[in-house]
Amino acid sequence: MLALLCISGTQSAGAGRKTTRDTSQSALIMHPRAQLTGHKRRVNVLAFSPDAQLIASGSEDGAARIWDTATGQLKATLPGHKDVSILTFSPDGRTVAIGGYRKTVKLWDVQTATVKAALAGKEGFINSVAFSPDSRTLATASLYESIVRIWNVETGALEATLAHEKECEYGETLVWSVAFSTDGRTIATATSCRQVYLWDAETKKIRMTLIDPRLSQTVSVRSQGHWVDQIQTASHASKVYAVAFSPDGHTLATAGAEGSAKLWDMPTGKLKFTLEPAEKAYPLAFAPDAKILATSGGSTVRLWDARTGALLAKLQHRGTSWSHSFSLDGKLILTGSDNEKFAKLWDTSTGRLVAQLVGGDPPVAFSPDGRTLATAGEKGAVLLWDLPAR
Repeated sequence: MLALLCISGTQSAGAGRKTTRDTSQSALIMHPRAQLTGHKRRVNVLAFSPDAQLIASGSEDGAARIWDTATGQLKATLPGHKDVSILTFSPDGRTVAIGGYRKTVKLWDVQTATVKAALAGKEGFINSVAFSPDSRTLATASLYESIVRIWNVETGALEATLAHEKECEYGETLVWSVAFSTDGRTIATATSCRQVYLWDAETKKIRMTLIDPRLSQTVSVRSQGHWVDQIQTASHASKVYAVAFSPDGHTLATAGAEGSAKLWDMPTGKLKFTLEPAEKAYPLAFAPDAKILATSGGSTVRLWDARTGALLAKLQHRGTSWSHSFSLDGKLILTGSDNEKFAKLWDTSTGRLVAQLVGGDPPVAFSPDGRTLATAGEKGAVLLWDLPAR
């Protein structure tokens, strides 16, 4: 059983089960089945446990909360953070990593709701974390450092560091994003110096740097008193903000500040496609079957065929869309945007709007079993929705 550290949270259910259809748009108008209250400020992040039985929320109020997905009951409150922006369950569901605008990420035991370890960097806040597929290690990246730290999840011990070059021609090297491959053998890192690196997870050595041939150029540099020509390479034309492995492990997606996303073949590292959204292209998310990649940019979520690089659909919003989540079968995608006051559910094969979730704000999440939708709501609420019948 989860320890009940706080019993102040409440939930209302029943009245939200009403579903109607907007005949003008042929889209369902949905209302939540449960409203979970207790957070004092806006919810920044939502995450379901791998078995879909729990949902965790992180808020600007500095606390994370864990709820029962079926009943909406508050199971635990995990305090002591600052403006929670990182919250993710380990693949085995036993641990949840939580962080905010601090240089420390805490690992919590899900069953006992106690802190297992506090993982501290040296500079700035930790902005990206990734569990290994076996749940034994956690990688953390700080936006103010050029290294990635690898931690033992059970003991909290620092096991290794992935040291990037401290500086490049664009200034100090900062690591924006880190991800494990699905087989756990490779770690990808994205940096401010236009580079994406693949590391051997066992040896902690760089396996390769991803190179876009179109960005290679010859430059003259001074070496030992002489000017010599060197070939300068890059993965993107600007800072690389995000990396994401496909569920089947065959593709790596990356997103750069210049507004493009790229698909790379794994394990060869060869560039397959460059996707040009014409706006920023992150966050990135693959459908569970690895056939579709979703990118967010401005008011548009774009769906791409991950096998051909073709643009499949543009999902339009009136506000900035920065959160999306695929259904278990990949046939639906849930999106949320600021200033719109409803989340949207779309058919990925046609780009058709299936439903509007009244009162749903980002972040949004699909449960791993595909049965439940979750969104933020007003005044720190978490809203739960039943997947409509298809």
